[in-house]
Order: sequence, then C-alpha cells, then structure tokens
Amino acid sequence: MGLLERHVRQGSTGTSSIPGSFLKGFDLATGQGKVSAALPGSQNLCNDMAIAADGSIYVTNSRAPQILRLKPDGKDLEVFLEDKQFEPPKDGVGLDGIAIGGDGDIYVNTFSKGELFDIEMHEGRPGKVMRLGTSRRLKFPDGLRPLSDETFLMAEGGDTLDRVSVDGDKVAIETLKDGLAEPTAVAKVGQTAWVAEGQLSHLFDPAANGPPRLPFRIIGVPIGP
Repeated sequence: MGLLERHVRQGSTGTSSIPGSFLKGFDLATGQGKVSAALPGSQNLCNDMAIAADGSIYVTNSRAPQILRLKPDGKDLEVFLEDKQFEPPKDGVGLDGIAIGGDGDIYVNTFSKGELFDIEMHEGRPGKVMRLGTSRRLKFPDGLRPLSDETFLMAEGGDTLDRVSVDGDKVAIETLKDGLAEPTAVAKVGQTAWVAEGQLSHLFDPAANGPPRLPFRIIGVPIGP
C-alpha cells in the first residue's frame, strides 16, 4: 500500500459528490487508487493512522470516541476500540495522533483536551486504556510518530515539535522546536523530523483569524542519533 490520504472534514467531497470520511490508499508508483474504506456511522472524521507489523491499519475518529481498524485482507473499517475517555468535547476535536510503540501498545492523543493515552495490546486485542501524566500541559497535540522504543515525535498545534518519552504512566515532554505555525503532522526521515505547518485556525475560521500565511511550509528539524 502506498500513500494514505485523510479527509479532514465530515461531509467533505473529493472528486465526486459522495459525502463522508474515508481512508484512502494509493500505489505511489502509478497513482492508482487501491483502498477506499468509509468510516462507519454518522459522526466521523478520519484523522491519523498507524500501520502495525501485521499490516493492520489503525485509524483515529476525531468525532467519536473510536479507534478503527482495517485488517490487511479487509475492505471495511471496523470499530477496534470505543472508550468514553476519548469522547470529544462539544464543539471540539477528540482523538487525533496515533502511533505504535516499541512495546507493541497503541498510543493516542486528544486534540482539544490535550491528553495522552496508552492502550495495552494483547495478541491483537485492546486491553487497559491508561491516561498518561505529562510533564507539562499539552496544547492541541496532533501528529504522533514513533522514534524509538517508547519515545515519539509529536506536533503540538500550540506551536511546537516535541520529543515524547514514556516511562510507565509518566511522560516527559521535551520541546525540540517552537515558533511553528500550528503544526499538524511530523515524519522522520533519517535524522531529520519534517513538520507540516497546518495553520488550522486560519483554514477553519478565516473570519475570526484572517487568511493563512503563505506559502504553507514543511520545516526540517534535526533530531540527532
């Protein structure tokens, strides 16, 4: 499977008039569409995803307290885990970033509430869901990607790129770079973290926040060995 695309607004349309939120997969060599899996239910917003060692794709639903799963041989997303701790606030965004740690557990954050969770995994099934205590308050945590063992990179919409180090039920948050324009996503390539500046406040509420600053940028941040 190649590039995975997310539809970030419920009811948005792409090249057709079909409403809803979808997980999309493409062949990078040809651009041919390979996967189109609709999120179930009426409250859905496909946000972030993580690919497990067995090829399963785990997806956060930002408008319902759900983590969804697409199995390697499946065509439809299924509800893998639903937990009231993930319930989005009224007029806010719930689950957002998701990553799989070196321990095999699934880690997720919540955008509006600024929380971080560890979901224990047992032979492909979810176990205990534990809210983690962070060394400082999180401000709109977003994209989450594994770095090593139980250490992650995380974009915070507040304006930072962080190193997130998990130790039991505690998490140390280290700011690697600040002053970013509402970053939403991060990807590690070699010893560089590439951070996308989303400027979501300008995109979703231009009347209150004005137009975004152009051009949109992807910033390279050295992270060392």
